[in-house]
Amino acid sequence: MGRGTGRATGRLVRAVALGALVGAGLLGLGWLVWGAMSLPDGCAVERIAEHRAPDGARTLILYWHDCGATTDTSTRAALLPGHTPDPPPAEADILRLRGRHDLRARWINPTTLELTLPAGELAADAVVLRETRRDGVGILYPLTLTPPEYPQ
Repeated sequence: MGRGTGRATGRLVRAVALGALVGAGLLGLGWLVWGAMSLPDGCAVERIAEHRAPDGARTLILYWHDCGATTDTSTRAALLPGHTPDPPPAEADILRLRGRHDLRARWINPTTLELTLPAGELAADAVVLRETRRDGVGILYPLTLTPPEYPQ
């Protein structure tokens, strides 16, 4: 084997190594971008349940939202038109509670929704957001969920 063949092999090895390094970098960058897009606020979302309205026009998603060790987990209900994106956007939330709760839901009819919790489960300061109407849907809370008090 001549001296020129060794140089060509060395260049080929360097080119392959450089290609692998660039490919791994692009793969890592793609993974980071995909991860950032799948969790817009960097928090984990775990679906509890999904309930389609009787007419199929809306979907209610019950889920836990967890942003790690420095914040509390929250239990949320989101009301969305038609198809349900994953994770649900925060602006779709109709109920937010501090902590993990056994939230239950049922559609009474296409324009009335009922959300309940087992009796005695909810601390007085747990309610962060509670809407009673959204996009033509009335939201009932048979177990009283007191809205937060805001400073005047």
